[in-house]
This record gives sequence, structure tokens and C-alpha cells, in this order.
Amino acid sequence: MQLTNFRPGTIVRIMQLLPGSWGLRQRLLALGLIPGAVLKLITVAPLGDPVEILLDSGKICLGKDALQLLDVEPLSP
Repeated sequence: MQLTNFRPGTIVRIMQLLPGSWGLRQRLLALGLIPGAVLKLITVAPLGDPVEILLDSGKICLGKDALQLLDVEPLSP
């Protein structure tokens, strides 16, 4: 599922990084967005871009292009 399908406050686990831009995938990996990582959706901008997430390393804002590469599963409602 895509991260944009969830509401703020939802905790999700990254299942995999989907195929896409090599450079963008490398950036996500460098930020700690690796399969198995748990993150919390903090806020979504009114038009859906960007999205703020909380990761162990801190808060990160991601645009739609980066979000499309994340396949996630919910851990909480």
C-alpha cells in the first residue's frame, strides 16, 4: 500500500522499495527508509505533498515522487 492511503498518526512498516529512480532510491536508503523500518505519519499537506514522517533518526518531509517508491503495511489503525 502507499503511504498516502493513511491518515496522520498511523504507524507503518516499510515492506519494500518499489522500482523507480536509482538516485531517489539511494537517497531514501541513506535517510534510513529501508525495508523493515517503522515510521509514523505525522502530517499531510492540504494537497497531499509533502508528507511529514517520524523515523528513529528524526522527522523527514517527503514529496509524492519519493512516497510512490515506498510499499508499506499498517501496524496501527
